[in-house]
This record gives sequence, C-alpha cells and structure tokens, in this order.
Amino acid sequence: MANVGPARQKAMTEKSRVLQLVQRMPDTATVDDIMYELYFREVIGQGLAEADAGQVVTLEEAKQRLAKWLLPAFSPDKKRTGAPG
Repeated sequence: MANVGPARQKAMTEKSRVLQLVQRMPDTATVDDIMYELYFREVIGQGLAEADAGQVVTLEEAKQRLAKWLLPAFSPDKKRTGAPG
C-alpha cells in the first residue's frame, strides 16, 4: 500500500474484514443479519479494547450504578426471598 497513510490503511483493513465477514455468511443472510453481525463484532471489539485499557468497574460498582436505573425491588441492597417486593 504505497503512498497510503495509517488512517487509510486502517480503513482498508476494516473494509477487507467486512467483506470477508459478508462472504462467509450464508447466501440466505439478509441485510439485517449482516448489520447485526457487524454491530455485534464492533461492540465486542470496543468492550475488549476498553477492558485492555483498564476501563472496567467492579461487580459492586456495577450493581450500584444499575440500582439507580432498576426498580427498587431489584436493588442490590434488597434481600432476595424468591418474589420481588
């Protein structure tokens, strides 16, 4: 790849990966199937990169963050008795 900058090389590499992924999918794959697979792989890749960079939280911190969004019945401080509430 003469006279091509690093950003262009990365884009070409990504394009090649996408083309290979599409070629490996069954002939019956829909556009939705292809888009889902691309999205899934992108999100997993981002998550792995974040983990490699140390951008992680503990289980307890995750529970505390989620508790703000979940119903009170599912709060991490709530004792489980089998039924919510």
